[in-house]
Amino acid sequence: MVVVDLMVGQISGVLYLSVGVGLLMGLVLWLAALGLTTMAVRSFNRYKLLGESSR
Repeated sequence: MVVVDLMVGQISGVLYLSVGVGLLMGLVLWLAALGLTTMAVRSFNRYKLLGESSR
């Protein structure tokens, strides 16, 4: 139910903004997601996940 509330909040917020501002906000969120994904991929270490003794 919280997800539905957040989705309704986003939709109503976009109604008050222009298309350009909505696209700019979307771009910022995509760039943040890209940065977080890049950090996660770089910090992933299979050997630590499996344990050091399995080499």
